[in-house]
Amino acid sequence: MSINKPVVLATALMLTGIGVQADTIKLTAGSSHPPFLPWVEAITKHVVPETNKRLEAMGSDHTIQWTEAYAGALFNAPNALEGVEGGLADLAWIGTIFEPEKLPLHNVHFYAPFAVSGVQDLTDIGNELHEKVPAMHEQWAKYNQVHLGAMADGSYHLITKEPVETLEDLQGMKLLAGGAVGEQAQFVAGGGEWVCEGIWGGGCGCHE
Repeated sequence: MSINKPVVLATALMLTGIGVQADTIKLTAGSSHPPFLPWVEAITKHVVPETNKRLEAMGSDHTIQWTEAYAGALFNAPNALEGVEGGLADLAWIGTIFEPEKLPLHNVHFYAPFAVSGVQDLTDIGNELHEKVPAMHEQWAKYNQVHLGAMADGSYHLITKEPVETLEDLQGMKLLAGGAVGEQAQFVAGGGEWVCEGIWGGGCGCHE
Protein backbone atom coordinates (compact mmCIF):
# COMPACT_ATOMS: atom_id res chain seq x y z
CA MET A 1 0.00 0.00 0.00
CA SER A 2 1.35 3.43 -0.86
CA ILE A 3 0.34 7.06 -0.61
CA ASN A 4 1.21 10.10 -2.68
CA LYS A 5 4.04 12.10 -1.04
CA PRO A 6 2.28 15.49 -0.98
CA VAL A 7 -0.60 13.81 0.85
CA VAL A 8 1.81 12.49 3.49
CA LEU A 9 3.16 16.00 4.01
CA ALA A 10 -0.34 17.44 4.21
CA THR A 11 -1.37 14.75 6.69
CA ALA A 12 1.69 15.34 8.86
CA LEU A 13 0.95 19.06 8.91
CA MET A 14 -2.67 18.35 9.63
CA LEU A 15 -1.83 16.13 12.60
CA THR A 16 0.51 18.66 14.18
CA GLY A 17 -2.19 21.31 14.13
CA ILE A 18 0.46 24.06 14.09
CA GLY A 19 -0.56 27.16 12.18
CA VAL A 20 -3.17 25.32 10.13
CA GLN A 21 -6.81 26.33 9.93
CA ALA A 22 -9.57 23.76 10.25
CA ASP A 23 -10.22 22.23 6.88
CA THR A 24 -11.83 19.35 5.04
CA ILE A 25 -9.20 17.55 2.99
CA LYS A 26 -10.43 15.63 -0.02
CA LEU A 27 -8.57 12.39 -0.74
CA THR A 28 -9.15 9.47 -3.11
CA ALA A 29 -8.49 5.85 -2.19
CA GLY A 30 -8.20 3.42 -5.09
CA SER A 31 -7.33 -0.09 -6.10
CA SER A 32 -7.35 -2.24 -9.18
CA HIS A 33 -8.81 -5.10 -7.14
CA PRO A 34 -12.35 -5.26 -5.70
CA PRO A 35 -12.98 -4.30 -2.06
CA PHE A 36 -13.82 -7.82 -0.84
CA LEU A 37 -10.19 -8.92 -1.18
CA PRO A 38 -8.15 -8.76 2.06
CA TRP A 39 -5.52 -6.33 0.80
CA VAL A 40 -8.19 -3.86 -0.30
CA GLU A 41 -10.27 -4.41 2.83
CA ALA A 42 -7.35 -2.96 4.77
CA ILE A 43 -8.14 0.32 3.02
CA THR A 44 -11.94 0.15 3.03
CA LYS A 45 -12.45 -1.21 6.55
CA HIS A 46 -9.49 0.27 8.39
CA VAL A 47 -7.69 3.21 6.80
CA VAL A 48 -10.72 5.11 5.48
CA PRO A 49 -13.00 4.83 8.54
CA GLU A 50 -10.18 5.15 11.08
CA THR A 51 -8.65 8.40 9.83
CA ASN A 52 -11.46 10.70 10.93
CA LYS A 53 -12.02 8.73 14.15
CA ARG A 54 -8.39 9.24 15.10
CA LEU A 55 -8.40 12.88 14.09
CA GLU A 56 -11.42 13.46 16.30
CA ALA A 57 -9.80 11.55 19.18
CA MET A 58 -6.74 13.82 18.84
CA GLY A 59 -8.92 16.91 19.10
CA SER A 60 -8.16 17.95 15.53
CA ASP A 61 -10.52 20.30 13.70
CA HIS A 62 -9.63 18.66 10.38
CA THR A 63 -11.59 15.97 8.57
CA ILE A 64 -10.92 13.89 5.49
CA GLN A 65 -13.56 13.51 2.84
CA TRP A 66 -12.80 10.22 1.10
CA THR A 67 -13.70 9.26 -2.45
CA GLU A 68 -13.37 5.49 -2.87
CA ALA A 69 -12.75 3.98 -6.29
CA TYR A 70 -12.01 0.26 -6.41
CA ALA A 71 -12.20 -2.68 -8.82
CA GLY A 72 -10.31 -0.94 -11.60
CA ALA A 73 -12.40 2.24 -11.60
CA LEU A 74 -9.26 4.39 -11.94
CA PHE A 75 -6.51 2.01 -13.10
CA ASN A 76 -5.74 -1.67 -13.57
CA ALA A 77 -3.13 -3.61 -11.61
CA PRO A 78 -0.11 -3.04 -13.90
CA ASN A 79 -0.83 0.72 -13.88
CA ALA A 80 -1.55 1.30 -10.20
CA LEU A 81 1.91 2.72 -9.46
CA GLU A 82 1.54 5.19 -12.31
CA GLY A 83 -2.04 5.96 -11.26
CA VAL A 84 -0.94 7.18 -7.84
CA GLU A 85 2.11 8.91 -9.28
CA GLY A 86 -0.11 10.82 -11.69
CA GLY A 87 -2.60 11.81 -9.00
CA LEU A 88 -5.56 9.61 -9.95
CA ALA A 89 -5.53 8.37 -6.35
CA ASP A 90 -3.90 9.62 -3.18
CA LEU A 91 -3.85 6.25 -1.43
CA ALA A 92 -3.85 2.84 -3.10
CA TRP A 93 -2.89 -0.80 -2.99
CA ILE A 94 0.07 -1.30 -5.32
CA GLY A 95 0.79 -4.83 -6.55
CA THR A 96 4.60 -4.75 -6.70
CA ILE A 97 4.46 -8.06 -8.54
CA PHE A 98 3.42 -6.04 -11.60
CA GLU A 99 6.40 -3.69 -11.31
CA PRO A 100 9.54 -5.91 -11.59
CA GLU A 101 11.40 -3.18 -13.50
CA LYS A 102 10.39 -0.15 -11.44
CA LEU A 103 10.29 -1.85 -8.02
CA PRO A 104 12.80 -4.70 -8.33
CA LEU A 105 13.70 -4.80 -4.63
CA HIS A 106 10.05 -5.33 -3.76
CA ASN A 107 10.02 -8.52 -5.83
CA VAL A 108 12.91 -10.12 -3.94
CA HIS A 109 10.66 -12.94 -2.73
CA PHE A 110 10.18 -14.14 -6.29
CA TYR A 111 13.92 -14.40 -6.92
CA ALA A 112 15.24 -15.68 -3.58
CA PRO A 113 16.22 -19.39 -3.62
CA PHE A 114 13.89 -20.09 -0.68
CA ALA A 115 10.35 -19.30 0.39
CA VAL A 116 8.24 -18.68 3.47
CA SER A 117 4.65 -19.86 3.31
CA GLY A 118 3.18 -18.05 6.31
CA VAL A 119 1.26 -14.92 5.29
CA GLN A 120 1.99 -13.15 8.58
CA ASP A 121 5.68 -14.09 8.37
CA LEU A 122 5.89 -12.70 4.84
CA THR A 123 4.17 -9.49 5.88
CA ASP A 124 6.49 -9.04 8.84
CA ILE A 125 9.56 -9.66 6.67
CA GLY A 126 8.35 -7.12 4.10
CA ASN A 127 7.84 -4.45 6.75
CA GLU A 128 11.20 -5.24 8.39
CA LEU A 129 12.99 -4.88 5.05
CA HIS A 130 11.49 -1.41 4.69
CA GLU A 131 12.67 -0.51 8.17
CA LYS A 132 16.25 -1.67 7.62
CA VAL A 133 16.91 -1.11 3.89
CA PRO A 134 16.71 2.58 2.86
CA ALA A 135 16.83 1.61 -0.83
CA MET A 136 13.34 0.11 -0.47
CA HIS A 137 11.90 3.55 0.34
CA GLU A 138 14.06 5.22 -2.31
CA GLN A 139 12.38 3.17 -5.03
CA TRP A 140 8.95 4.41 -3.92
CA ALA A 141 10.22 7.99 -3.69
CA LYS A 142 11.23 7.89 -7.37
CA TYR A 143 7.53 7.70 -8.19
CA ASN A 144 6.42 10.31 -5.65
CA GLN A 145 5.05 7.76 -3.20
CA VAL A 146 5.57 6.57 0.36
CA HIS A 147 5.25 2.96 1.49
CA LEU A 148 2.72 2.51 4.30
CA GLY A 149 2.80 -1.23 4.88
CA ALA A 150 3.42 -4.63 3.33
CA MET A 151 0.87 -7.33 2.60
CA ALA A 152 1.18 -10.94 1.53
CA ASP A 153 -1.01 -13.58 -0.08
CA GLY A 154 -0.92 -17.35 -0.30
CA SER A 155 1.50 -19.26 -2.50
CA TYR A 156 1.10 -19.71 -6.25
CA HIS A 157 0.18 -23.02 -7.87
CA LEU A 158 0.29 -24.46 -11.37
CA ILE A 159 -3.03 -25.33 -12.98
CA THR A 160 -2.28 -27.17 -16.21
CA LYS A 161 -4.08 -29.19 -18.86
CA GLU A 162 -1.43 -31.92 -18.72
CA PRO A 163 0.25 -33.50 -15.67
CA VAL A 164 3.45 -31.77 -14.54
CA GLU A 165 5.83 -33.98 -12.57
CA THR A 166 9.20 -32.47 -13.50
CA LEU A 167 10.50 -29.09 -14.69
CA GLU A 168 11.05 -30.61 -18.12
CA ASP A 169 7.27 -31.12 -18.42
CA LEU A 170 6.89 -27.33 -18.49
CA GLN A 171 9.02 -26.82 -21.56
CA GLY A 172 7.03 -25.52 -24.49
CA MET A 173 4.01 -24.67 -22.37
CA LYS A 174 2.38 -21.24 -22.39
CA LEU A 175 2.17 -20.00 -18.83
CA LEU A 176 -0.18 -17.27 -17.70
CA ALA A 177 1.33 -15.34 -14.80
CA GLY A 178 1.65 -11.76 -13.69
CA GLY A 179 4.79 -9.64 -13.66
CA ALA A 180 7.70 -11.08 -11.74
CA VAL A 181 5.99 -14.47 -11.45
CA GLY A 182 5.82 -14.64 -15.25
CA GLU A 183 9.54 -13.96 -15.51
CA GLN A 184 10.42 -16.66 -13.00
CA ALA A 185 8.03 -19.18 -14.54
CA GLN A 186 9.91 -18.91 -17.81
CA PHE A 187 13.31 -19.15 -16.17
CA VAL A 188 12.58 -22.08 -13.85
CA ALA A 189 10.88 -24.05 -16.57
CA GLY A 190 14.05 -23.88 -18.62
CA GLY A 191 16.36 -24.91 -15.82
CA GLY A 192 18.03 -21.52 -15.99
CA GLU A 193 17.26 -20.82 -19.65
CA TRP A 194 14.33 -18.89 -21.11
CA VAL A 195 12.64 -21.75 -22.91
CA CYS A 196 9.05 -21.46 -21.71
CA GLU A 197 6.74 -18.94 -23.32
CA GLY A 198 5.43 -16.70 -20.56
CA ILE A 199 2.22 -14.75 -21.04
CA TRP A 200 1.97 -11.85 -18.66
CA GLY A 201 -1.36 -11.38 -16.96
CA GLY A 202 -2.97 -8.02 -17.56
CA GLY A 203 -5.13 -6.05 -15.17
CA CYS A 204 -6.63 -8.59 -12.84
CA GLY A 205 -9.65 -6.42 -12.36
CA CYS A 206 -8.47 -5.21 -9.05
CA HIS A 207 -1.18 -3.06 -3.54
CA GLU A 208 -0.49 -3.02 -3.00
